[in-house]
Amino acid sequence: MSTFSRRVAIAILLRSAAVGWLLFAANCALAVPAIYEATVFTDVHLNGRLYPKVDLRLTFLGDTDDIELARDANGNVVSQNTFWIAKGHASFSFHSSGRTISGKFPDGEIFIALDTEWGGVGFGTHGTNVFEPTYPLAFDSGSIYRFAVGSADLTTPVTVGGHAWSCVNFLSGACSPPIPLKTTEMGDLVVEQLFTQLDPSHPGKFTGSYSGSLNRGTFSISLGTRDN
Repeated sequence: MSTFSRRVAIAILLRSAAVGWLLFAANCALAVPAIYEATVFTDVHLNGRLYPKVDLRLTFLGDTDDIELARDANGNVVSQNTFWIAKGHASFSFHSSGRTISGKFPDGEIFIALDTEWGGVGFGTHGTNVFEPTYPLAFDSGSIYRFAVGSADLTTPVTVGGHAWSCVNFLSGACSPPIPLKTTEMGDLVVEQLFTQLDPSHPGKFTGSYSGSLNRGTFSISLGTRDN
């Protein structure tokens, strides 16, 4: 190979390497740490003790690179309109009797889910090996509905509000008993569904998936890192 040919070959290799690194860097730039938070005024049980009327805050630290179609406990895609982040670190906190009580969930206990068809978003669990996107805390209606419908977006910083649900078996039209959620050091956490509006013509059923909850709360997304 002549000197000129060798130089051309080296130049091509260097250019290919540079393009590869640029593509790698671009892909890395798409992955952004994200903080998801939800707040609600409700009753909780922690390690068997009732804490009534507390300002519960749930937090999930994830990465936008892990957003994908949600899957049930068997690994099957739930819907083409439901997205989630299942990889991350979740925690909780609330105030009671002048002190802050906080703890962490084991990884995999909590996920973030977004339903772009019906307009819901929040913190879900696979606590009973069933996909439960509305427990421990999810929201619909209000500004959350306008944010969620059709957006498929868990990456845009936002703070929205709506009807609050801590409802197991939500699609049945009636909330089943809440699921005890494992925490790493504080015992099980149970979140109650408060202020439900029931349908008098259908005993035990709430009035609707939007109007059935009279409780309200907030959901927010912010980008960047934060200490656990």
